[in-house]
Amino acid sequence: MISTVKEYLEARLEARANVAKIILSETDDQAKLLASEAADIALKGMVRIGAKPYAAYSSTILSQMGLELASQEKCEEVAFITPAVLPLDDAALAVWHWQQQLDDRASVSGVLNHLKEEVEELTEAATAYNEAQTLKTRMDISSELADIFVLAFHLSALLNLDPAQCLAEKLKVLHERDYSGQPDEDGKIKHEEA
Repeated sequence: MISTVKEYLEARLEARANVAKIILSETDDQAKLLASEAADIALKGMVRIGAKPYAAYSSTILSQMGLELASQEKCEEVAFITPAVLPLDDAALAVWHWQQQLDDRASVSGVLNHLKEEVEELTEAATAYNEAQTLKTRMDISSELADIFVLAFHLSALLNLDPAQCLAEKLKVLHERDYSGQPDEDGKIKHEEA
């Protein structure tokens, strides 16, 4: 447990050393140089996963500078995070651009079936994370959640819906509902019926 500035700084220094080891193990000299220059820029501070603190680095920056994701995953003492750099509209556009490679083969029913499958995988990942809050289980659940987002944006494109507008309209409805009741036997918190 980090409780003092000294412990925090020591944890950061240890994490930097761990990242340096990974960078030094890279075979591409140019990638080594760029990734080492990016490491200080990419350090985002600390993140807590379960009870264990990790130094958090921006996966996006280090990847862009040449440190492969596979190399990042070798370093279990450091959390590599992908910060939310895409506003909702930009994220949707990025997915829509990606889905064009599917050549109109995707259908609403196909995406819905895929979404059901991914929800099951998210459930498994969440269960694993609840049982053991490790860096690996956190990365797994992050990946499964991203699959859900991608499919939701894909579905919105197939249905010609604006996800930001859908969300804004739903949030307005949610704020008007009464959620003061207790969770049901499945743990769901539902709104009170009017």
